[in-house]
Formats: sequence, structure tokens, C-alpha cells
Amino acid sequence: MLSYVLAFLAASALVGLYLAVSHLRGNPPKLAAALAHGVLAVIGLAALVKVVIGGGDVGRLPLAIGLFVVAALGGLVLFVLHAKGRPLPRGLIVVHALVAVAGFALVLISALG
Repeated sequence: MLSYVLAFLAASALVGLYLAVSHLRGNPPKLAAALAHGVLAVIGLAALVKVVIGGGDVGRLPLAIGLFVVAALGGLVLFVLHAKGRPLPRGLIVVHALVAVAGFALVLISALG
């Protein structure tokens, strides 16, 4: 099941990388790409929650869930600003990405360990 979690989170990360690079280059990405990023991340997070609720040796996965929830809150703020056509704070983009990468790393470590 963690392979599905990793697949959705990796797909979300790739779209997120596209979003961040586009924004930082001054080319605002389409809102649809931001929506796809969020949907992929939510599916991955929901699958991760299902793994943890299923029990067994979950190790660091609850911490990963916490990190993804924090990243999701930052992502929601970014999405709302994007939808309203407002400027996106670069600092929030960076923090959002770093928190999500930390969560992904914990899931990856758990999957490989």
C-alpha cells in the first residue's frame, strides 16, 4: 500500500516542482495544475492515513501525516491566493515544499526500511 502512497505523492511533487519553477521564473502556472497538485497530494495523504489506521508497524508514518497536514494548510493558502490572482509569497512556497519533502522522505524511509 505504501507504494500507492509514494506514487501519488511523487506525482504531486512533480506537479509541485513545475508550479514552483514556473512561478519563480515569472510565468504563473495554470490554476488547473495547482488543482491537480492538490488532488494528487490529498489522495496520497488519504492513502497514508488508511495505512496508519490499518495498524501494524507504522513507525514514522504518523509524523509524516502531521507534516503533510501542515504542508496542505500552506498549500491551501497558496491555492486561494493563486485563485484570487494575488501574488504568492516565495517564502511560503519554499516552506510548503520543504515540509512536504520531509514528509515524503519519512514515507520513503518507512517503505524502504
